[in-house]
Amino acid sequence: MAEYNGNDVFLTMNGVDVEARWRSFEMNLNVGDEDVSAGAGIEWEKHASKLKNIQGTITLIYNTTQAATDFAALWTENQEIAVVYGPENNTATKPKHDQDFLITSISGPTTGHDKPAVMVEFSVISRGVPRSNIYAGDTF
Repeated sequence: MAEYNGNDVFLTMNGVDVEARWRSFEMNLNVGDEDVSAGAGIEWEKHASKLKNIQGTITLIYNTTQAATDFAALWTENQEIAVVYGPENNTATKPKHDQDFLITSISGPTTGHDKPAVMVEFSVISRGVPRSNIYAGDTF
């Protein structure tokens, strides 16, 4: 079982290195399905895959000295960003995902009376085919 160094991630958003402010990145591959059962007298459905997408959540720790620069660099008018992600850094042969995503929501910056870390959370969904697909075994 793999045990990753939690501080050794590689993550860029629109070419901006956000590793120092990275809190978490969660990706989920979704595959649509379609019932393709045919014929009379069958008892079980038969399913085939349809379209795929990846949904994700990128959580960054808000940095007061870097926030304006980060937001300006990450913001695009059409809310599309290029994400390059490596859960084990960007060392040769390590897993890599590189894909364009649509930002579907931005939460934060969040604050609280108990002074937790201030966070900004991006919900994203894939746009098209990945340039490198971690689920297909692609590496740096």
